[in-house]
Amino acid sequence: MYADYIVPDGSFLERWNVDGTLPTVLTKGTYMRWPVVELTHKTPDGRHMCLEAFLIDVAKRLDMPGFGDKAIRDKNGKWWPLNRKEDWYLKACANVALAAGHPDDEVPEVTAEEIEIMDLKPFHDRFKDSLPPEQWPKVLGFIARGGRFEPHSKAREGGKLTHRFGKTLHFYAEDVGITRNSMTGELYLGTTRWVTPATALGTPLDKLDPPEKWPLTIITFKGALQSHSRLVSNYTIREIMPDNGIEVSAEDAEHLGILDGDYVWVVTPEGRRRGRARVIQGIRPGVITFSVGYGHWGYGATQYSVGGKRIEGDRVRRMGILLNPIMRRDPDVWQMSLMDLTGGSIVFYDTRARLEKETQGV
Repeated sequence: MYADYIVPDGSFLERWNVDGTLPTVLTKGTYMRWPVVELTHKTPDGRHMCLEAFLIDVAKRLDMPGFGDKAIRDKNGKWWPLNRKEDWYLKACANVALAAGHPDDEVPEVTAEEIEIMDLKPFHDRFKDSLPPEQWPKVLGFIARGGRFEPHSKAREGGKLTHRFGKTLHFYAEDVGITRNSMTGELYLGTTRWVTPATALGTPLDKLDPPEKWPLTIITFKGALQSHSRLVSNYTIREIMPDNGIEVSAEDAEHLGILDGDYVWVVTPEGRRRGRARVIQGIRPGVITFSVGYGHWGYGATQYSVGGKRIEGDRVRRMGILLNPIMRRDPDVWQMSLMDLTGGSIVFYDTRARLEKETQGV
C-alpha cells in the first residue's frame, strides 16, 4: 500500500465524538465521548497528531476561510479560533449543553465534586480559551454526564411512544420488484421473503454441499470486547480476552467427543482452520460460530520487510482464529464469496462445515 501522507489517527479511546442516540432508544439524547488517554504522536508545536490536526493544518497552509485565529464568528460578532480539534468539539458540546427549549433535560452546571472526581480542572485550564467563561459550567456538566438526555418518563405519551415513526411503512419495494437479475433475467422480490440459500445463478447450496457431508453451519458475531478488527491493537482489551475460539453447542460436542478447550479443525469446501473449541449451551445444535476480529495476518500481525529491514510481527495480534478465508465462495462468480443478490452484501451464515477433533501428535 502507498500513500502521500500517513496520518497516525487515534483509536476510539483517544478521540472526541458528539452524536445522537440510536432509534432503538425510546428517548432522545445526544451523547459525547472525550479522550480517555492522550495520543502519543505530537506536532512540532505540541498538539496531538490525528486526522483533525492534519486537516486543520492543511487548511491553514492553504489559507482556507474558517480556520486559524479568526475562524468561527459568534452571534455577537466575536471571532474564535480553530487551531486544534478541541476548538471545534467544545463548541459542539456547548451547542448541545446550552440549547434552549428543553426544560426536562436541561444540563445542570458542573459541581465541585464532579470537577474533583473527573479531574476536570486541568482540562478546563488547558482549553479555556476555546469558549466564553460563562459557557464552561454547563459544558463541563455536559461532559461529566456524557451527554444530554431526555428523562425516561418521556419515552411514552399514554399508551403510545413519544417519538413515533410517522412516515409511510412500505411492505413492497417497487424499485426492487421491477428490477431484473442481470445474470438470470428473473425479477427480484419486492417483498420480504425467505429464499433457499443458493449461488448467484440459483444452484441450491444443499446440492453443492450436502448436509450429510457438511452437517454444521458457520455463523459469525461481534464480541463486546472485539467489536471492530482495529481493536486488535488495544492491548488492555486483549489482556481481558486474548483470543477467541470455535463455539460449539454442548450437544454437538458430546456427539463428536469434543471437550471444552480441545483443538479442532473446522473443515469447509474451501479449506480448513485450526482453533480451540469452546463448548457452550447458548448456541443451537448444528451451528458453530466465532467472534470476528481475531486471527489477523495484517495490522502488524505478521512480519514484513521495508527497505530490506525485517519488521517482526506481533504474536498477540495473530492470536485466535478467523474463518473468513474458508467461507464458501460462489462458483458462479469468479473469486467472490456468496452474496445477497438483493442487498449486495456478503453472506456470512450459509457456509457448511464439519468439525474434526485434532488427534494426539498431529
